[in-house]
Amino acid sequence: MKNFLSRLFFKIFKRQILKAASKERLYKKFTTKERGPNETLPELSIVRARANNLYLNDPFIYGAVNTIINRAIGPGSTLQAQTESEAFNTAIESAFADWARVADYYRQFHFGDIQRICFKKLFLDGGIFIRFIHNPKDPISHFGVELIEYSSLATDLMGTNITSGVETNNDGIVLAYYFRKPNGTILKVNADDVLHFTYERRPGQ
Repeated sequence: MKNFLSRLFFKIFKRQILKAASKERLYKKFTTKERGPNETLPELSIVRARANNLYLNDPFIYGAVNTIINRAIGPGSTLQAQTESEAFNTAIESAFADWARVADYYRQFHFGDIQRICFKKLFLDGGIFIRFIHNPKDPISHFGVELIEYSSLATDLMGTNITSGVETNNDGIVLAYYFRKPNGTILKVNADDVLHFTYERRPGQ
């Protein structure tokens, strides 16, 4: 009896402190290992394609995503100036409304549409790139934005400090993005002119 209690006592205290780290029978098939924040890069294109396919073909997914976007974004943000000058407030709000109609560099989307698309891509692709384009010669808008989907990123471009089309310095700070145009040529855009709209889950991602 004494030997039995000794073995039982030893067995109990020999177990892992954390139950999740247990190696008992029920956990034998639960095998995994820690991975870096970018281990899933090769799989992301497949996941994005499946997510977009579900959105287009599954009415429940389509309805759920659109419902969230409608409640969170609605028709889009508007500007409401609140200075002491009513005339200035009116002028600023009018100028913003004029710009919102031509905010898209290609003149396809209203500023509200841009917000809705960005939010949708956050769901389906994990994010989107927003490129800032300054064009002083444009008579309508000196400043516009271009939406660039993840699929346009030159992920096959690899080199010194370039991973999946993203160039960084030795400290990991993003310096530039490389996008592949429809004609196959590559466009390099400085990181200062790009907003990577995403929800990062891990540092170093």
